[in-house]
Amino acid sequence: MEDLQRIRPAPSLGQLIKSVEIEGYVLLPGLLDEQLVQGLRRTLDRLPLKCSDYTDRQWYLHDVQWIADPFIGRAIANPRALAFLAELFADDILCVGASFSRSDPGYAGMPLHTDSHPYGSGILGARATSPVLVRVLCYLDELTPQHSPLRVVPASHLSLHRDAEPYRRYRAHAEEVVLTCRAGDAIVINQRVFHGAGANTSSSPRRMFAATYRPAWAGPAQTMPEPDESVCRSLRQDVRKLVASPNLRTADTSARNVTPDLPVGGPGLGPGRWER
Repeated sequence: MEDLQRIRPAPSLGQLIKSVEIEGYVLLPGLLDEQLVQGLRRTLDRLPLKCSDYTDRQWYLHDVQWIADPFIGRAIANPRALAFLAELFADDILCVGASFSRSDPGYAGMPLHTDSHPYGSGILGARATSPVLVRVLCYLDELTPQHSPLRVVPASHLSLHRDAEPYRRYRAHAEEVVLTCRAGDAIVINQRVFHGAGANTSSSPRRMFAATYRPAWAGPAQTMPEPDESVCRSLRQDVRKLVASPNLRTADTSARNVTPDLPVGGPGLGPGRWER
């Protein structure tokens, strides 16, 4: 078991970036302050959650980014999270979804899976077709080995083997790690890393707020529904900017093999980016 909270000394920016790029996950300790954790708990407790289709011990609600709630807004536009993503992406940032989930006592856990479905799916829809996505998993309760911890297969997103085909699911893996952290901490995961929630054998629910982000260039391969403008106007301005353009794709697909103005590669391309 790996207790992320005990990483010492504090990692550098380059080490954080390397962790999410190579291992597929990284801890952002104390991302949510106590007031925000408590506010999100109260918001979650009053929302009409849906029961998962594979268990009666897990509840969820997707697309909560459209709810004009001050605590949801603060979580989506969290300055520390956006600052890290700005360094990771070096691009404009879009939030393509946010959700709540609650794993009740007796929850048996979730299979190992990815959040990357490059051809779309009935589970994740068009948003999962974006070539680059990260999810920021904000825990509203402490993660322990008994309290639905996060299970991850490190570096699984890098594999070119058929076993890493992103639509596959696994009950377990010999090299998976179990991640624990404190309430208010967040774990950022690469969309393609195999991960899943562990069982809740405790006597209390485990609650989580998760937001999914991508860089502006990495638009979805399939068209997503455009948001209702009146709903967008009800959101705080910093959230509206993040969620208003789900189909934005700034990548230049008209590139030619050779042009006279080709640049020299930038610092974000080579392994030197991990030394920051």
